[in-house]
Amino acid sequence: MSVFYGSIEGSAKTEVTRRGNQVSGLTSHTRGWNYGIKVVCSTDTMNNEIYEVWETGGSDNATTTNLLKKTTIDSNTQEVIPNEKD
Repeated sequence: MSVFYGSIEGSAKTEVTRRGNQVSGLTSHTRGWNYGIKVVCSTDTMNNEIYEVWETGGSDNATTTNLLKKTTIDSNTQEVIPNEKD
């Protein structure tokens, strides 16, 4: 069963979509040459949903990353679990 659902539009005539489950998760990386954003959706051992937004070095240096935001959603209550930083 899909837990995550993503879509992207560009110069192609149609939108494309992808699904992710608890095992595969879902990752997208949208970037220019020098700057990009990677979004990683995953689950933990309690089946809580985890969403991370990363800044990247773009196509020129995609391995350079900086975590901008991490949000965890409780699998039972569907509420945000506060992070230690927040």
